[in-house]
Amino acid sequence: MRRWVYSRILLATGVRARPIPGVDSDRVLTLRSLRDALQIRDRLAAVEKVVVLGGGFIGCEAASTAVSMGKRVTVIERSETLMQAALGPVLGGVLTDVHRAAGVQLVLHSVVQSVEDTGSMAVVHTDRGIIEADLVLVGAGTVPNVELALEAGLEVDGGVLTDEFSQTSVPDVFAAGDVASTFHPYYGTHLRVEHHDTAMHHGISAAKNMIGIDDTFSEVHWFWTDQYEHTLQQVGRARPDDELVVRGSLDELSFSAFSLRDGRIAKVISLNRPRTSSSPAGCSSPNTRRPQSC
Repeated sequence: MRRWVYSRILLATGVRARPIPGVDSDRVLTLRSLRDALQIRDRLAAVEKVVVLGGGFIGCEAASTAVSMGKRVTVIERSETLMQAALGPVLGGVLTDVHRAAGVQLVLHSVVQSVEDTGSMAVVHTDRGIIEADLVLVGAGTVPNVELALEAGLEVDGGVLTDEFSQTSVPDVFAAGDVASTFHPYYGTHLRVEHHDTAMHHGISAAKNMIGIDDTFSEVHWFWTDQYEHTLQQVGRARPDDELVVRGSLDELSFSAFSLRDGRIAKVISLNRPRTSSSPAGCSSPNTRRPQSC
């Protein structure tokens, strides 16, 4: 065993892809590393039927890529729409329609019970029946690598807990990136964000604090995703009770959607509209499933 002495130390152990329990088959793949991506690319070239487990970022982007390669794709998702956790049901419904129009077979509001390799194919068992595939891509989220933190006695709750200065519950031990659940002063709660842009900026902030420069990590969560010919971008964080106001057209797939809270913008989601001017006066949304476009 090797030992290192430190004055201050940073945990940036990241996350790992969540596997399907009890499944050990080269027909069932997860995506986390470059090696995973290269393996999936090579396998996609040789198969016809692809099943994607999970309709989040990884699942939707994998489905988009597979469709562009001419594959028959089925996505199984437990929510009522794709990317519902990030987009909410209304905008998630828009993205769901995009994938359906591209030819993806969608099995929504469904739970995967098991996956088996029969030797000639993979069979996915769900609460709504079985689906056969040449290849199964698992996009079921991630698991934070908190084992070292637990062994060291750090406070862990869905990630390594830190304050706004990236300091953990143990003096001189810091955490940053996907593994860290950091108190965000604007949102008033701990957040663990799984996005490389956040991890990159969080590492910079943590490094400043480790050398004695007080730096509050108050980065506003931002991400983008490219699916088919569409680009989706989001900044901020919404709550279910926020008012949703849309500028542009949901039907024409060109809009910016604003989540408003107490008269302030809490989040903006833009589809195929990278630049948006201020909303006109009087723009509001009625209590309908789809908000009023402005």
